[in-house]
Parts: sequence; structure tokens; C-alpha cells
Amino acid sequence: MQALTENQIRASLLNVSQSERKNVTLPADLAESPWDEMDFYDARDCKLALVGYVVALVDDEPAGLLLRQAEAKPRTREAYTGFDVEAARAARIAAMRENVTAFVRAVRDGV
Repeated sequence: MQALTENQIRASLLNVSQSERKNVTLPADLAESPWDEMDFYDARDCKLALVGYVVALVDDEPAGLLLRQAEAKPRTREAYTGFDVEAARAARIAAMRENVTAFVRAVRDGV
């Protein structure tokens, strides 16, 4: 992931109004993010507990979405036994990488 500035992140948000874009509260340590290790940028709004952002590079351009967490608690998963935990984790990370990019692209393209 390429390093992004506050202005680039704000400008990349596809599903927000101008006032929402101005009110986005990004982490103070944004510049210290490990950009080289990221497949996409995500953060929670420091002032709004149920709001987060995700920015992915789509066609080499940042495309971001503001996300709101449902107020209902998510279901928990039961632990599985007898399988490779690290392999399962790696598979979930790979799937998330693909899903984030595909989702942001679909929203950007109005699909």
C-alpha cells in the first residue's frame, strides 16, 4: 500500500457527503502507519465509536468507504479443533484482501 495523506484519505471516501468528509477524524499517528505492510488502510473514527474507514488501492488509485458498525453484537464463532490455525488465519487474510478490494471497486463503479 502506498502512503496516504489525510487529504488523500478524505478525498478517496466515495460514500460520504462534503460535511461528513470534513468531519472525518483520522488517527493522530497516521504518518507512522506501516504502509509497506498493509494491503489496505483501515481505522476507527476516534470520536465516533461505531464509524470506521477502509481505503484500498483500486486501479492504483485510493478508493475508500465510511463504514458504520451495527449496534447489535456480532455472533461469536466456536473454536474448531484439529486444524492448522495459522493456515486458517492466512486464508482469512487472503480472502479479506480480495473482498475489500472487490467491495470498494463495486461501490466505486456503482455495481
